[in-house]
Parts: sequence; structure tokens; C-alpha cells
Amino acid sequence: MQLGDLSLNASEASYRRNASNERLHLRLGYGSSIGGGLGFDYARILDDRWAWGLNAAVGPEQVDVVVNGLYSLAKPWYLGVSAGYLRRADTYPFYSGPDKATVDQGSWRVNLQREFEGGGVLTDAGVQLYGAQAHAPGNNEKVMLQETATELVFMVDPRRIAPGRLSGMGLSVGLQATADTRLKLGIGRETVRYPYQDGTGFRDARTSASADLQQRLGGCWRLDAGVSTGVAGERYRVALARGPWSVGLGRQIGRDSTPDQTQLTFGVNLPLGGRVARACGGAATMPARGVDRLDEVFRRPVQLPTTVLARVDPTARPYALATINKSALNGGQVSATPDALLIQLPGGPALAVFALSVNGAPVGPNATGLNGERLVSVMPDGRVRIEVRAFPNPGAGVSQTVEAVVVQASQVSVVTFNVVGQ
Repeated sequence: MQLGDLSLNASEASYRRNASNERLHLRLGYGSSIGGGLGFDYARILDDRWAWGLNAAVGPEQVDVVVNGLYSLAKPWYLGVSAGYLRRADTYPFYSGPDKATVDQGSWRVNLQREFEGGGVLTDAGVQLYGAQAHAPGNNEKVMLQETATELVFMVDPRRIAPGRLSGMGLSVGLQATADTRLKLGIGRETVRYPYQDGTGFRDARTSASADLQQRLGGCWRLDAGVSTGVAGERYRVALARGPWSVGLGRQIGRDSTPDQTQLTFGVNLPLGGRVARACGGAATMPARGVDRLDEVFRRPVQLPTTVLARVDPTARPYALATINKSALNGGQVSATPDALLIQLPGGPALAVFALSVNGAPVGPNATGLNGERLVSVMPDGRVRIEVRAFPNPGAGVSQTVEAVVVQASQVSVVTFNVVGQ
């Protein structure tokens, strides 16, 4: 439902304002269209040379910001530059089970356009260079426990996400077959690469294509439709309007772990202040011929991905942190972090590490390892912490015996374990 510049539908409320040199679209989402957050699109023509715009969407699991600029060169040339930042949380299928991770991504586009005058079918043409770079999140490891009849095996899933790097080039043309038809076509080539930790990677190269149609139909009807495909996914949209009524359908199909989205909207324009709507209202109006400077900086560039380029690294497989013989626990309880074993000794909390030796040679109770952490220490809650990753690797097939003498309130316990090289 639309009341003047304010409109309401099933997923969002929005406010639009259009002028000859300025355009604004503000959205408040309470459905899935922008993740239940805020959306903001703004464009302004500054002078005869410069125009700029901003596209932003902020939701519980996504931040998407794009800044657009357009500079009018010697007529009939135009130079456009866009820069974007996307931060998004998605669910990824890790070895230890599906879980969410947040990925940051930067993107850019340079667009050189030429306008054609004279009333022919060709109205404008352009060439675009663009790219995007995702950044893998920080340490996201998770401990997995595998238990057999005799052993406890603590495994660490690295849960590494391979960040994608996109590069692309495209050509576009604007066509005006009739006074009632506007068509913009684009074609190009995109490549995205995902580096894996073992030095290999995954490469996906595709032909990108886009088409946008604006058609004024008979009886005050107007059709708007668009489609775009590339390595980052596919987007489809179609909208039909007549007088105060409109209906639209949008579909986004993502790649890798990105979920698909579908949106269906209905609208009706109710004039305020007793004004009587014209027979066609604004539904059948068409944009100006050639390069529309305001529209160029108002629309989010179709070449910039709306999803992050990220996938689970299949070469980052779980590895064993420690293997424990159940019979050696003697009533103790063991848990683990991705870096250490935590042991709750029988007989009460530990107070201090009295002595520590490796292969029978004393190294001192406060000995530190490769990462600067103490090899064996007592935590504030009385558990003994064994810093597994701090021990030097003795070499494949080599085993070192470590003994720690731990003082408790009423007894002294000896914790013995082997460090096995790989």
C-alpha cells in the first residue's frame, strides 16, 4: 500500500523522494528482504561534472555499503567508480557440523560509458572492470571428541574458510527499439579463485550476462524485468504496474553456502489530500534517453556481488590433538580446547605444579614452550592445563615422556603423558 511517498508491503516499509537532481529511497525491513534491518539508497547530481550515490543495507546478519561516483568527461564520455564493503554471516558445512561464520569482503568497479545521440537504436555503450576480495575470519577451530571402548580421542576441526577473489570484465549496451522500450544488455567474463591451505585451490570461471527491460505497454501498463548471472550467483526480477497497482517477484540464487532468497510484493498507490490520480499515474513513465546520470549513481552496480565469496576449505581436515587411555584416568576428568588439555584430578583441586621433567630430565615447573605459554600450569579453578601445542615436535615416530608433579590439598599426584612426534 502506498500513501504519497510512503509505501507498505508484507516485508518492509519504505519512503521515496524523487527530484530532478536528487533521489532517496529509505527502507525499514521487518521480513526477509533486507534481513529485518534498514536500507538506504541516495543519489545526487552535484554539478555539471559530478554525481554521487550511496547504497546501504544493515540487518542482524549483514552490512552492505556501496559508494558510487560519476564524472562527466568531454562529451559524450562518462567515468564511473564504485567501492563496496560487505559483511555477512552465513552457515557453512564444516566437518564438525554446520555453523555460522562471518566473512568480510571488499569490492570495486570502474565503468567507462559513451552516450550516442541522433535518435538511433543504440543509446549508450560501456566497458566495466570490477573485482572483489573476501577475507577469511580469524581462528574458528572447534574440538571434536571421538570415544572408543578404551580411548578418548580429541580432534580439532580447523573450520577454515577459503576466501574468494573475483575479477571480471564486461561490456554493456543500451538500446531503444521504440519510444516505449528500453533495453540494457551486458556480457562479460568472471573468474573467482579460492586458495586452500595445502597450496591447491578451486577456480570457477563463467560468462556473466545481464539484461534489463523497461517496456511501456498499452492501457497504462508498464513492465520492468531483469536478470543477471555470474560466479557469485543469479538474480531475477520482474514487476508489472498499471495505474496505482503493482506486483513484483524477485529471486536470488547464491553459490556455495549462500542461501537462496525469494520475494513477492503487491502494491497499491492511494493518493493523499484528496488528489485524484491520473489515468496512468507514474506507472507508464519512461527514463530519459542515453546515460541517466542520477540513475547511474542511484542503482547498486549489478557487477558487485551481493553475497560473500567464501567456501569451506576441504583440505583443512580435522587432526588429533591428544589420545587418552581411559584406564589411565583413575577417576580424573578430561576436557580440551583447540590448544590444550584440561584435567580435573581426583582428590580435589590442584594447587601448584611442583616439578616437571621430560624423558627424566628436570626442566623446572615453570618451563615454557614454543608459543611462550607454560607447558603445564594450574588454572584458577584447580584444573591442570597441559599446553599441547607448546611442546616441540620430537620428530615422526619419536615419543617423549613428560611427568608433572602436582600438589593438592591433601596429596601429591603425578601426571604422566607422552608427546608423540608427527
